[in-house]
Order: sequence, then structure tokens, then C-alpha cells
Amino acid sequence: MKSITFATALMLSIAAAHVCAQVKETGRKVEVEVPTFKSPEAALGWAKSQIAAAQKVAPLQAREEFLMKAASASQTAEAWRDASTEVRVEAALVGAEAFLGLSAPLNAQSAMARVRREDVRNTPLAAAFFERAGEAAELRGDRRSAHVAYQTGLSASPSADVRVLLLFRAGTNAFALTEYERSAGLLEEALANLPDGSARASIAEVDLGGAYARLKDRVRAEAWLHRATQSLDRSSKGGSSTTTGKDTFIPEPSSDELRKRISDVANSLRGL
Repeated sequence: MKSITFATALMLSIAAAHVCAQVKETGRKVEVEVPTFKSPEAALGWAKSQIAAAQKVAPLQAREEFLMKAASASQTAEAWRDASTEVRVEAALVGAEAFLGLSAPLNAQSAMARVRREDVRNTPLAAAFFERAGEAAELRGDRRSAHVAYQTGLSASPSADVRVLLLFRAGTNAFALTEYERSAGLLEEALANLPDGSARASIAEVDLGGAYARLKDRVRAEAWLHRATQSLDRSSKGGSSTTTGKDTFIPEPSSDELRKRISDVANSLRGL
């Protein structure tokens, strides 16, 4: 994973700051300029506008510049002496999203570590914050920490779309951690709110087939594998929804990979 470090301190409210960052693996440097901000709210709003702008451009270099500007401004907002708790938490979240967009999960974790978890839990952004924290941990290969973060998010009264994503990610991580009963419960709850035939629904169905196979429940395993196959067949014919819900930075498996998983699980069922 890329790791990005700031080489120039941010000027909070004195003058426009030139911020230089470097991608360690490639040695590539990105220099951006952030404007003068008169308040942490202004810095935060500008950071959010840079993320929105990054989503509208195709060239990688242009996206990097927008996202680095967002990371810089969000750090300014978070570090502002008189910033409210809500602003600091949202600034940390926006900074993490910018770094995740830059494929720098370690930096995302650092951005989120600058605010106390007690403060996070007392804001309406708690569920979204812990969801992104889970993604950062997952992208670094730390499934256990990711799972804890997703479960913490679920306990923070998430909105409907965030709740479905938390259930889905917690379920797939529980499966990877071989906690099959927990995985099945989480994924079945997620599926109740995922569009039939959507990419995430297919992933959940395949993992449910695998979970029940490992729990020696052949009937349920075969039922979920059959449903997953039907979903993938509809998708290949253009007859199913491609909607996956709230965006995530976690790469999702292709239909070919899912079909291979189905085949592997089906073969394992022959011995039951």
C-alpha cells in the first residue's frame, strides 16, 4: 500500500500553504496549494469540495491533486485550536476518505487516530467513521481490527445505507476469520436490504454458501450456492441490478472469481 507523508507544515490562517507529499514506494512527489482559511468550518467545507471534484475527473494525477488538497485542508480543520468536536471528527473522516482514495490506508488510520474515540461516539458521524476505520484496517490486512470497527459502527445507530454496508463488511470479514455462524447471521441480515442480483448480494450469497458448508449444513449451503449462481447468470445477461449501495474502497471480486468460489464450495459438499 502507498504511504504518504507531509513534508511541509500547514499554515493554519496566516497565508496560503504549499504542501508537499511523497509516495514512498515510487518517490513521486505531489505539491499542492491550499488557500487561507478563516475558520475550521471553511477548511472542512473546502476539503469536502475537493473530494467531490476528484470524483468527477478521470486522470489519476488530477485526482491525486484534488485528494491531497482535501487531506491537507481536513488536517487544517482538525488541528484548529477552537474547532468543535463535530468539526474535528468530520475533518478526520474526510481526511481518511481522501487518503483511502489515494490508496494510503496507513495515512487514513493516522488521520482518524487524531480524534478520541469517545468524541467520535458522541457525534452523528460515528457509524460512518467506524465503517471507514474498518476499511482502512481491512486494506492493511488486519481483518480482526476491521471486524471490531464494523461491529462498533453497527452499535452507533447507523443510517440505513451505512448499516447495510457495515453488515456486509462485518459478515465478509467474519467469514475470512472463520467465524462462520456470526458471518451467516450478518450476511443474511445484510441480504434482506441488498437489491436482488446486485454485486454485493452475489458476494454475500456465495459467502453464505461457504459458511454453511463449513458448518456442515449441506441443505442451506446448496440453497445459497444455487441462489448465487442464478444471480450471476441474471447479471451476465444484463437482467439484474448493478447497484451496490454506499461506496467502499474495498475491491470486490469479479463474477469469474465468484463462480470459482461456488465451484470450490460445491466440490467440498460432496464429502458431506
